Amino acid sequence: MDMAVESGQLAGEACEVTSDKLVGFGSSVPAMSLGVVELPSELFRNELFGHIPAYNTAPPGPTPPVVSTLDSCHDLAEFAAKIKSEFAAKIESEFAAKIESEVAAKIKSEIAAKIKSEFGFGSSVPAMSLEGVVELPSELFRNELFGYIPAYNTAPPGPNPPVVSTLDSCHDLPEFAAKIKSEFGTMADLPRGLVVEDFIGNTLFGQVYRAKYNQQQGLDNVQEAKVMVKAWNYIRDELKFPPTPSAGCWRITAQGRFHDEMKLLTEPSPLLPHDNIVKLIGSGLVNGRLAVVYDLDPLDTLRNILPQDDFDWVSRIKVAIQFASLVEAFHSQQLNLRNICADNLVLDKHFHPKLVDFGMLVGGDFGGISRGEYVHGCTGYTDPYVSDTDMAADVFSYGVLLLELVTKRVAVEGDKHRVFLHAWAKNEYDKMTRLKEALPRRRKREAKLKYPSLVHESFTGSGFFYAKDGAEITKLALRCVSHSRAPTIKTVVKRLRQLEVAKILDL
Repeated sequence: MDMAVESGQLAGEACEVTSDKLVGFGSSVPAMSLGVVELPSELFRNELFGHIPAYNTAPPGPTPPVVSTLDSCHDLAEFAAKIKSEFAAKIESEFAAKIESEVAAKIKSEIAAKIKSEFGFGSSVPAMSLEGVVELPSELFRNELFGYIPAYNTAPPGPNPPVVSTLDSCHDLPEFAAKIKSEFGTMADLPRGLVVEDFIGNTLFGQVYRAKYNQQQGLDNVQEAKVMVKAWNYIRDELKFPPTPSAGCWRITAQGRFHDEMKLLTEPSPLLPHDNIVKLIGSGLVNGRLAVVYDLDPLDTLRNILPQDDFDWVSRIKVAIQFASLVEAFHSQQLNLRNICADNLVLDKHFHPKLVDFGMLVGGDFGGISRGEYVHGCTGYTDPYVSDTDMAADVFSYGVLLLELVTKRVAVEGDKHRVFLHAWAKNEYDKMTRLKEALPRRRKREAKLKYPSLVHESFTGSGFFYAKDGAEITKLALRCVSHSRAPTIKTVVKRLRQLEVAKILDL
């Protein structure tokens, strides 16, 4: 990896600078290699041991005293050798430790600065430790190892509004554009007259936009159709050194993720007819980035809608049930999503959820985790005790999403002192159950105590809210984020459809 080479160069530069600062005596600089320092013999002879009087007597007066080295003390030859051996080892170890500490600090600061400057908006930084010598600052891992999505929805810099163009205009990736054209035919073309209107939000690997195009409905009937466009961010050096499809790291590039999504959404599969999977109608470039066009008139991302009051209880239960059924459909095909989060779901004008990011899909025809994969799910949605290739990892992520829907809280709160929703929920529910156990039996019959739940209070007085449903959905979400008794997604769908509101409204 280029970063490893650069870190080695930085280490060399740091050694040269630091050694000049640390060796303060004489003109000789020790030869060192981070842990092994050889001090030249003349350094000991002339400087380390060179300022000791030959005899322990005061100078005789104005005449300058005569100085000589321990080597010239023939009467104390063994003692001189002993002094040299003992103190040389001590100086060597202390000097090496100081050099290593300062070089590591220099490399750490320069590498961290370089990573932040070179990895652009929305890019993920590889999990790396420079072969154990230097650890990168913790915030780089915290924010980017686990699928960091910017807290504020800001589109990357570029023309405003974004410029759309065909794959044929992608001069940086001509072979890739030709491959997509030959493999996916008309789906490699842009809809006629496509115009990107405005930015909606960020997904894990790119951004989504509202758009429109002219839809032909008969010879003389052209109508404006509302659609959504998703563009991918390129990873570092992808355009300079484009990998081939046979490369182990290809699937983690924008090209690889783009190709996998085209494959998923065009090849015959039991997934395609599902109401909550987006329908592909074309592809091209947005501001020079690979992009796809979905047949979807978007309302907003689930992340943006979650705190809104007009996103009512019934709509939230509808989203919970429909998305759980989509995850069940993926699992039935032995496919793991691995990046479930509120940012990757977009709602249409009728509050139907659509999954719009498949960038970490594994299983089935898509194979296992790619070599070089360094993202392990979205921050706050990842179970640290379960492998992200296990289907239980998707259930855990879904449980966090379910808690977001009913509590109106987000998966991760705070910056320096982060509070994870799944941990908060477990703690709050434990306090509720302990309080209920401590009260007299007659008090336990009160509605709030009889059906303890974490449902936000703004929903408890709304139509079609039942206290029993609140308690059941709370327990279900907590089971999903437990480490020992998590249900399958099939069981989750079954339990959700047994809620009173789901049975009454046939959700």
